[in-house]
Amino acid sequence: TETEISKDMWAFLQNFVTQFPKYFKNGFYVLGESYAGHYVPNIMNYIYKQDKAGAGTYINLKGFGIGNGLTDPYIQFQYYADMAYNSPQAKSSPLSYIPVSQRIYNEMTNAIPKCDQEIKQCNVGTTNDCDNAYSYCMGNEVSPVTNTGVNPYNLHISLHIRQPLLQLHSRRYLAQQQNRSIRNRREYEMAIM
Repeated sequence: TETEISKDMWAFLQNFVTQFPKYFKNGFYVLGESYAGHYVPNIMNYIYKQDKAGAGTYINLKGFGIGNGLTDPYIQFQYYADMAYNSPQAKSSPLSYIPVSQRIYNEMTNAIPKCDQEIKQCNVGTTNDCDNAYSYCMGNEVSPVTNTGVNPYNLHISLHIRQPLLQLHSRRYLAQQQNRSIRNRREYEMAIM
């Protein structure tokens, strides 16, 4: 549970701060992404309460951050369709794939009730039920957007990497590594002469 994870993280941090106090001189931030939208606030709160109670070694909390946080799947999955079809960001996207088509929007909207049922089953069921909920909801609410090649969290950004740019950087990197390898070999050969 989130409570157990919070306690475990606090115990880990107590050991870590004892062993490596230098890493805590500037304060401590709790960061995470996706499902950490559940864990990060709970961990932050637990550390705060332990500090306030004077338990263990004080951890100087400075802040927290959650990227693309899944904090309330009931709410979030219900709005992917509208975001990809009706939102101002979708309507102003420079990408030709967004907004999604009426057909994709309808498919996404029609999948919402089953997604909600799957989430409810996850909350009372087994890990397998949660895997099923995740697969169904992601497959029917997020994948239709990512399948277009558009970032579902920013409809103005393509998920595709420009191949020529990637190849250029790869060639430069490999050339640097090759030169470094040659330079290291020469230095080694000179050292053993």
